Amino acid sequence: MGRAERRDWMLVLVWTAVIYATLPIARRLSDRLIDAGYKWVLHKGPILLIAVAFAAAVIYILKKLDDRRAVRIFLLANVGLAYGLFLKFLGKIPIERIHLLEYGLLAMLAKRAADHRMGSALAYIFSAFLVADIGLGDELIQWVLPDRYFDWRDVATNAVSGLLGLALWACLFQGTGSAKRDREPDTMSLNISK
Repeated sequence: MGRAERRDWMLVLVWTAVIYATLPIARRLSDRLIDAGYKWVLHKGPILLIAVAFAAAVIYILKKLDDRRAVRIFLLANVGLAYGLFLKFLGKIPIERIHLLEYGLLAMLAKRAADHRMGSALAYIFSAFLVADIGLGDELIQWVLPDRYFDWRDVATNAVSGLLGLALWACLFQGTGSAKRDREPDTMSLNISK
């Protein structure tokens, strides 16, 4: 395993650890924000961050990418619509919107790491299942925590959030070569034939 691949998997592990480590304090933190008058952070914060990410994605597509800009922007608009619908679905419990950010980013990190060893389609599938499994782990941890509980809807929310993150990744990087990183030669990928 090369240095870049190790770094990418380390990012997946660190982000997973951050998600898991915040489980015992997330509810208390959200309650304190609400009590302090910062309810908007939970309600509008994730929406604002997602809007900024999509604006940055459009700028990236317009400035950096190939001649398929119109197709990419059309796809990005549809992914944005899916995010909007999912945000509306999650509107009843605003803290759940955080899952879009947590698991969307986790899926992108997993895809980036999986690209080192797998073809693109397999890396997407692997990343989707990995994120779903980590999301299930999130709920299993909550099951044993006091004042928290296991909920299959949250497992589904985590998985859908990961899929939306992968869809955003595909809009930005699929077919551009941007997702490929320089790899250190190793015995599994070394092509000696001339």
